[in-house]
This record gives sequence, C-alpha cells and structure tokens, in this order.
Amino acid sequence: MRYKGKVTHWEIWNEPNLSHFWQPSKPNAADYLELVKLTGRIIRNEIPDAKIGGTTASPALNKWEMEFFELGGAAAIDFWCGHAYTRVPELLRRQQRIASGSSQDYVTVLKDVRSVIDAHGGKHIAIWQGESGFPSWFPAGHWLWWPKTVCKEGWQSQANQAKWLLRRFVTDRRAGIVRSSFFQMADISRHYSMATTTQSHPAEHGIVNGWTYEPKMSYHAFGHYNALLATAKAADASGVSLTPKSDGAA
Repeated sequence: MRYKGKVTHWEIWNEPNLSHFWQPSKPNAADYLELVKLTGRIIRNEIPDAKIGGTTASPALNKWEMEFFELGGAAAIDFWCGHAYTRVPELLRRQQRIASGSSQDYVTVLKDVRSVIDAHGGKHIAIWQGESGFPSWFPAGHWLWWPKTVCKEGWQSQANQAKWLLRRFVTDRRAGIVRSSFFQMADISRHYSMATTTQSHPAEHGIVNGWTYEPKMSYHAFGHYNALLATAKAADASGVSLTPKSDGAA
C-alpha cells in the first residue's frame, strides 16, 4: 500500500451524516458503518496496526450518530471525530443544540459523548476534534450565522479568527479531546464545489492568505500555542498546567 509506514490513522470519509457528502442516497448510519468495516478491513490487511476512525459533522451524538453506535459501530473503530464549527468556541451552534437535545456547553456535551460511547462498548475509542475553523473573512449569508441574512460580506477579522483559534484549542483540551485540528492551512483561492453547491469565493478559513501566502494573525497565534504545549521554557517562566482537570478548576 502506498502509505504503509507513513500513515498510521485513517479517518473514513468526511461528514457522512450530511447530504453534501453522502450521494446519491440520503445519509444512512447503517450504510456508513458498512463502508467503515469494508475499508477498515482492506487497510488492516496491509497495515495490521492501523487505527481506523469514524466521523460526523457534529460534536454531539444526534440520531444518526446514535444509530451508528447502536448498530455496533464501536467495534469497527479506534477513534471518533466530531467537527466543531461554531461562532462561540465554548458553545454548540443553535442547530446542533436543537438536533441533539443536549446542553449547549461544549465540554458538557463531550462528557455525554464519552459516556454514550463507553456504554456501547467503546471504552477503547479516543475522541478527536477532527475539523474546526473560523474565517477571517465571510461571504454574505455564510452558514455559520443564523439567521443568514445577518451575515454581511467581509465580516470578521484576522484578530477575531486568531482569538477563536486559541479558544477552540483550550476548550478542546478542557473537554478531554485527544487530538484537535483547525481548518485550514491556506485559503481556498479558487471555486469550491460540493455535491449540490459551488462557491466562487469561499470563506477565508486559512491561517495563511491563499493568494499571497502571507501568514495571518492566527498563524502566529497557533505558533505561540504550539510552543507552549512543547513546554518551551525560560529562566523566569512560571509553571503552566493544561490538563482538563486543572482547566476546569481554574
């Protein structure tokens, strides 16, 4: 296999609970589980110690996600990825709260996710935040804003994106997330097409300008945060604890 010895973790598909990414039929947890089993078996035949991941567009476990685990999905995966796109990093979006019927607090929701997965035979499963992000520039009517008519073209700023990024990673840490990510490295500087839509100028999610490759404020913020986690030290440095337990007590 081409990626043997290079790739250890394999997330199967992207946001399969959304019709944008599950065509031509409607999203179906049973079909997705079959895809995970089939793909995971092929990968493990070549890479026996490969880690297989399932994924969803929601941090919470809604009807589609619950069905996946009720059908025995925990036995097919080693890690589970939720995607955390919100206006406020510490809270779920309005639509996600309505769908899940859970608290709007991200940390509380992730505790519930952990409990449910454990109860369905998934104590071995690591929980990841597989995709998140916040643009430094919005097109009008962007889906992150509700109602969409509120969002005007050009809203937001590099400073807001940088602050959102830092709050996202600290919140993930508090929630006990094993791995976190941020979408994306560079802005999409061309048309972006999905199953049913094409955007001529997508929201600028990158931490690097997609046209000039000039680093944004979020790029530098990310670098400082990584340095902190790498335990960079100075002679007069104060001790810092970033465990979920200590964060929660702060």
